[in-house]
Amino acid sequence: MLAELGHQVIEAGTGKEALVELESNSIDVLITDIGLPDTVGGDLAVRAVAEKPDLTVVFATGESHKPGNAPPGSRLLQKPYNEMDLAAVLAGVNAGS
Repeated sequence: MLAELGHQVIEAGTGKEALVELESNSIDVLITDIGLPDTVGGDLAVRAVAEKPDLTVVFATGESHKPGNAPPGSRLLQKPYNEMDLAAVLAGVNAGS
């Protein structure tokens, strides 16, 4: 869906891989679940924003709320979602932001 919306996508299967990609690439949005194979999405987001303070974080999750340690300005995209929901949260107009 991200590619269909015109975004370049870099995938990472784990939090560790995501941090490597963040260090190696120009990334402006991190989309993460709260539960990851090797870490908690909130912890990943905190570390990622420490590396790149202007990074926007979107938690795409089945949870009804962001984690307690979510960086300021992070957004919530609740599963299940569609392309319109994704576009809205990326535009910052999702009511769950």
